[in-house]
Amino acid sequence: MRKPTACQPEDEKFFTIDAYPVIGEYTFTADGTEYILRAARTRHDISGVYTSDSTLGALIDMMYAPGEDGMLQTDEGFGARWFAGDFQYSLYAGTKDGAAFEAMLDDIKKQVNEASETDSYELALKEAGHKMVKPLPENVFADGQLIDSTLPAELDLISIDEIEGTHTIMVCVYTEDLYDAVDINALEEGDVIIYNGDMIKVSSISTEDSFIYINGGLENGGCCLASNEGGTYIAAEFDDYCTYTCQGTVGLSISDDCVFNDAADISEPEKYMGLKGDALYERLSVDDVYGFSQYNTKIHVENGSIVEIERRFTP
Repeated sequence: MRKPTACQPEDEKFFTIDAYPVIGEYTFTADGTEYILRAARTRHDISGVYTSDSTLGALIDMMYAPGEDGMLQTDEGFGARWFAGDFQYSLYAGTKDGAAFEAMLDDIKKQVNEASETDSYELALKEAGHKMVKPLPENVFADGQLIDSTLPAELDLISIDEIEGTHTIMVCVYTEDLYDAVDINALEEGDVIIYNGDMIKVSSISTEDSFIYINGGLENGGCCLASNEGGTYIAAEFDDYCTYTCQGTVGLSISDDCVFNDAADISEPEKYMGLKGDALYERLSVDDVYGFSQYNTKIHVENGSIVEIERRFTP
């Protein structure tokens, strides 16, 4: 949570509210007025402000439009709601001084815009004595180009084009979500883990064999981590899937010697292996039920060009 910089806040308190998703709250006093700032990754009202007519978020929706930023005066003070990325923020103060509230709002918005949403919430956790555990960062680009690697990928088949004999395609590349084993083993109740893009507040931790179950595991709305090589844990989903983080969408050429190994059809797993040239593009054009996503497709890239496409069967 970002603090105001135009004043010296007093009586500061940080909280995390055990809701879904988790809500971060920061209260402070400035010039004798108490302010309540909240943040969460959601589109539902998080203000906690109720008027005689409705909630702060609902009133802003009525005055502006659903999902738009807005500010209004209530019976008891001023409130505002705005969005930054996939995070929602709300600010409320029991004051009749609209100019002072708007100045505070502008100051806090500036701080929010200068920081990532996750960093803001992570600061609130730290102030409350907890920590946030995130997947290990993995940089797959160098100088704006995809490095030589094998990566899960989602292929945009509609984008395939041929320019002067060279085929190109738009690809969204992913990395598997891995966690440092040291961070996972240090998790405690009240901490937060970023899992499949969501924040999960830890309320319980249990282990069985090589698995760690947080909040009762997937069946109970929590998550599961499996021991992995290299001193890491991997996010484990149902049916032996893992979770992924999108690293970006990039246009790539397809090598003239590119090989397509397609084992998506479990009834004929060897039929479409080693496809090249026209056979490769003919197979790519088939409108089947399998698709090409990070869950079943990997590409091998060398010198900015795809040299191999691999698709496997997934249940």
